Amino acid sequence: MPPRNRRQNDLPFGLIVPFTIPCGSGSLKVVIVSDNTKHLAVADTRKLGVEVIKAGAFLDSLFDAASARTCQAIAKSLNDLKKPPYTLAELVAALRLHGAKATAEGLKQAATQP
Repeated sequence: MPPRNRRQNDLPFGLIVPFTIPCGSGSLKVVIVSDNTKHLAVADTRKLGVEVIKAGAFLDSLFDAASARTCQAIAKSLNDLKKPPYTLAELVAALRLHGAKATAEGLKQAATQP
């Protein structure tokens, strides 16, 4: 059991979320989304055909692939966040903080369009 004063990001693997993403020609790509790449064997997982990317890069790749659907999903999340509630400005700032700069800018622009 880790010491009580450790935060989740200090744990050896932090939060790891595996995804299977469709690629061109119908093939699938396995991706692990984690901001704690320091303790994750990125080179070794790549040899196994598994890509490791940070959360911000993952969100930006979703936005690049389907910006309208990504904005819809984020808008739904924003609407669903009640405790604590998030404003659009806070969510855009959080996306930027976590490296999803393209997603943050796209969401901001989509929100200001009539």
